[in-house]
Amino acid sequence: MTSKTKRVIIVISLILFLSVVLLLSIAYIRYRDFKKAFVVNLSTQATSFIGQEVAVGELSFSPAGEINLHNITVYNPEGFTAGKLLTIKKLSLKMRYREIVKKKLYFEKIIVQEPELSVVQDRQGRLNISDKLREFFARKPTLEYRIDEFDIKSGIVDFNEDKKFRNDDVNVSVKNLSSERTTKTSIRGHTTYAVSRIAIVGWVYLKDEPKRLNISISSQELSLSALKESLNKYGVEITKTKATLYLNAEGDTEKGFHFTSEIGMRDAKFAFLKKDVQEILLRIQ
Repeated sequence: MTSKTKRVIIVISLILFLSVVLLLSIAYIRYRDFKKAFVVNLSTQATSFIGQEVAVGELSFSPAGEINLHNITVYNPEGFTAGKLLTIKKLSLKMRYREIVKKKLYFEKIIVQEPELSVVQDRQGRLNISDKLREFFARKPTLEYRIDEFDIKSGIVDFNEDKKFRNDDVNVSVKNLSSERTTKTSIRGHTTYAVSRIAIVGWVYLKDEPKRLNISISSQELSLSALKESLNKYGVEITKTKATLYLNAEGDTEKGFHFTSEIGMRDAKFAFLKKDVQEILLRIQ
């Protein structure tokens, strides 16, 4: 191969390389512009749908085909001070797109990462939830849907910034959510209340009539520190008190529900008793 031929090959290769780089750059710019426009339109549509401002920060796609929405914020509705009803660090959706042709939403998995729900009640008793959003939750869905797994990871629930109603580290896994009857939906998860772990496990038939369920809530070492100020007013000292909790609800919406609870307390002080209470156990049905 002559030196002239080599130069021609090098020049052609360089032109091809630069052309590929240019095409990829244009494709990336168009893709970035598309994502930006899509995110803005999604935020606008969501705001119109729920009646309070929604902002979506970013959109991405995973190699597994998941759609990821990042930094989602739902702001307080009009009439409330500036603030946020809900923030979500990341919302991942894995869909079966061919089901859309059948007019059915089918999600293999939905993951909500680090959501923070901050409900506020004003002096008039109103919550920072718009009328449209309340109507949406009250409306009976007509769309066919199926969700194999719905997970909430590392969530926070807060009411009026009051520690008595705050839950941290909310982790919940719900499996088999569907618009079809005879679907057994299972629930398993845990949360942290006043540094104590509370577990929840059970199942429910949401679409059956009557609706059936069996749900249990339990905690082996329940701290009452969040209730300290309230209990002190009634002469109850719980600085060293530890409690256990078990609550089960079983039944249906036709015959009624059977509740069983067991509450235990150790090392409690009551102002109206001369001696400290070493242990209390209450079983209620």
